[in-house]
Amino acid sequence: MTRNRDGSVTRSRLPLFLLLLALFLLLAPAAPLAGIARTVASGARALAATGTLDVAPYGDGASLPSTVVHAGRRRATTALGATLVLVPAEALTLALRTIDPAALAGRTAEAASAAIPAALACVVFFGLLLADGLSPRAALAFTLALAFATPLVWFARVPDGTALATLLLLVATRAARDVVSADVVGAGDRRAALALGLALGALVVVQPKLLLAALVLVAWCGLHRYDRLGLAVAARVLVPLAAGVAVVAVHRAHVGAPAEPMGDLGQGLDGLVLSTGKSLFLYAPLLFLAPPALVRLWRTHRPLAQLVLAVAAAVLLAAAQLDDWHGDPTWGPRRVVPLMPLALEAVAVAWAARAAGERRRANALVALLAAVGLAVQTVGIALAPTTYLSVVTEVRAGSGAASWFAEQPSECHFIPQFSPILGHAWLLSHRVRNDRHFEVNPPYLLLISNPPKLDRIWPRLVIDWFATGWPVAVADSWLAALAVAAAAAAWSLRRRLVLR
Repeated sequence: MTRNRDGSVTRSRLPLFLLLLALFLLLAPAAPLAGIARTVASGARALAATGTLDVAPYGDGASLPSTVVHAGRRRATTALGATLVLVPAEALTLALRTIDPAALAGRTAEAASAAIPAALACVVFFGLLLADGLSPRAALAFTLALAFATPLVWFARVPDGTALATLLLLVATRAARDVVSADVVGAGDRRAALALGLALGALVVVQPKLLLAALVLVAWCGLHRYDRLGLAVAARVLVPLAAGVAVVAVHRAHVGAPAEPMGDLGQGLDGLVLSTGKSLFLYAPLLFLAPPALVRLWRTHRPLAQLVLAVAAAVLLAAAQLDDWHGDPTWGPRRVVPLMPLALEAVAVAWAARAAGERRRANALVALLAAVGLAVQTVGIALAPTTYLSVVTEVRAGSGAASWFAEQPSECHFIPQFSPILGHAWLLSHRVRNDRHFEVNPPYLLLISNPPKLDRIWPRLVIDWFATGWPVAVADSWLAALAVAAAAAAWSLRRRLVLR
C-alpha cells in the first residue's frame, strides 16, 4: 500500500463514522424505552434534574427493573457509566421543559447516545481489520456486516449501554494488542498501556459484568507481551482498572444495590449459544463461521485465536450465570453483543488468509449468511420487542396454558415455535398485508390446535420507526438531512477506498 493509499484509508474513517451514524439515526425507534433502557434513562433524567439517582418520579418497581428502595428513595442499580452517558440527552429534554418520552428532540438525543458509540465501534473494528491485513474494501464489507447483519444495529437505537460496552471492549482489545506488540516501544508502549487501562476501567463502569473479560485481557497481555510486564506498564493498566472497580463498588453501596440473582449456568449457556430464542448464532448468522475460523487461526494466528476464545468464554460465562441471562426485553442476546465484533474479526481474518480460489468460493457463503443476518435484523427493528412478548402472553392466557414455564417469557427462549425471530416475521407479515386474522397459520399452530384470535393486538402492531409519530414536515426535513449526510459520507468514502 502506498503512502497516498495509507493516507486515504486513514482519512476514510471520518466519512465511515458519519455514514454509519446517519444510517443508525435514520433507523431510530418510535416505541418508548423499555426494560433496562428505561431505567437507565430514568436514572440519567434524575441526575440531570436533581443530582440524585432517585427515579421514583418516573416509575415504580414494576415499570423500572433494576431499581431498589434504599434510604427511603427508589434508586436505579443499573451501571453508572451507561447512565452518565445519557445525562446530556435527558438534560436537553428537561431544558425543553418536558419529560415526555415522546418529545422529538429528547428522543433524538437518546437515539444519538446509542448511535454514536455504535458507529465508533464499527470504525474501530474497521481499523482492526486493516491492521490484520485485510484490504480496505474487504474491511469495509465486514464492517457493514457488523453494523447491519448483527444485533448491533438494534442496540444502536437503544441507549442501554450495550453499544458503549461494545466500543470499549474493542478499544481495549486494540490497546492490548499494541501492548504485546514488539513494534510499540518507549513512549508508545506506555501510551498503549494507559489506553488499555482507561478502556478497561471505563468498560467496568459501563458494564460491571464484563470485569472477567477485562481481567482476561490483562492476563493475555501478560502471557503474550514481547517483554516482561514492567512496573510502569503494569501500573498504567491496573490503576485505571482498579479505579473503575472502586467506582462501581461505591456506586452500588450508595444506591443499596443487592447482589444480582444467580441462575442456572447450564441453562444460560444453552440459551445464549444453542436456544432458538436467544442464540448469538441465530441473531448473527455470520458467527456460524467463527468456530471453523478459530480452528484455522489456531494454526496461523494463535495469539489472536487465544484472545478471541478467552474473551468470548469470559463474556459468555459472566452472562450465563445470571438469572437474567437473556436481558429481555431486547432483540437478541443483549449481554453477549460486545463479543460479536471479536468473533466476526476471527471470521474476517480467516477469510483473508484463504488462497484466492478458496476465498472466491467462501464469498458466496459469507454473502448468504450476511443476507440472512440482515433479514433477521430487519424483522427485529421493525417491531418493538415488547409487542411480541405481549402477544405471547396473550397466547398463553388465551390457550389456557398458563404454566408453560415457571418464568415468563421463557417459552420465547426455548420453544422454537415461539422464537422472536419467527414471531416478528409473522407479525410484520400481517402488518404489511393488513391482515388481522392472527389465528390462521400462526407459527405456534403445532403446539396449540385452537389458537386464540388476538383481536386486541392490532392497535399495538405498529412499525417501530420514529418518523411514524412525527409531524410530516418535521419528519421529512429530518429524514432529508440524514439522507443527504449519508449520501455525502458514502461518496467521500467511495472516493477514498474505491476510486484510488
